[in-house]
Amino acid sequence: THTTRTHTLYTQLRQEKTDKHIPLDPEFHMRAFRQRVCVLLYNAAQTVREAAERGLSMAACLEEVKIEMTRVTRAHALVLTLEAFQARVSSMDAPASTVNVMRACCDLFALYWMDRDFGEFILAGVFGPPDHRTLLAAVKQQLAVLRPNAVALADGWQLPDQLLNSALGRYDGNVYQALYESSKHEPLNHTDVPEAYYRHIQYILHPERKPQTQTQLASKL
Repeated sequence: THTTRTHTLYTQLRQEKTDKHIPLDPEFHMRAFRQRVCVLLYNAAQTVREAAERGLSMAACLEEVKIEMTRVTRAHALVLTLEAFQARVSSMDAPASTVNVMRACCDLFALYWMDRDFGEFILAGVFGPPDHRTLLAAVKQQLAVLRPNAVALADGWQLPDQLLNSALGRYDGNVYQALYESSKHEPLNHTDVPEAYYRHIQYILHPERKPQTQTQLASKL
């Protein structure tokens, strides 16, 4: 039954995780994501059943769980994405250094969504409230691992500078000076107060400044 399966997943997850360690284990991540979907779907089904017992039609019952089903859909999509990510990393025919970087990306993907949707993972019994600090530390750890390869990973998408239209990612690392210089070319920065303020906004903030002719025209309209 669904209840038995959920309890089995919950027991496995609690055995693998302690309060001092968040495993960088693809199998743990996958079970955690699936556990989250199972619990969200189970809760949605319970809500539908309770609505049906109140005599509501099926359409009305489904109306009761629109929010829940939206969350289930997103959680299920993340399971499929993580599953595909892990499978691709496992089957990579590349140097060990490249595989290690991609595995770190995959781990970070899982940890990021655990951190972002931490409340749902608590609801699923994957974590307890005290685990968040350890989870966030694991996210930071993976960021530190990936940081030396951040430029190469970004460049791997082969996005041209014209499309990015940003001073970030400069080869010489002089990011902030480049941002400051680029801001000088922004037309809105050529004057302290943009022309649009004088033409429109000032009359909203200070109606008394509006020319008499405009005021009379507005009253006629």
